[in-house]
Amino acid sequence: CCLNWNHLKKIMENQTSQDDAEINKEKLVIIKDELRRLSYEMKKKEVNRNSTHAKMQQYIRQQ
Repeated sequence: CCLNWNHLKKIMENQTSQDDAEINKEKLVIIKDELRRLSYEMKKKEVNRNSTHAKMQQYIRQQ
């Protein structure tokens, strides 16, 4: 789940050829985008869960 950014940076800095470094930069961008997307999905689910919980509480109070 959790990536160590410093470790990834070190790997990138230790690359011998420029091409490898470019490929790794692209991979990092893709990984960051994926993390951002997953984070957004998690937040959305959390909001949905909270609103469902609130609706249930409201329903219980009305009974």
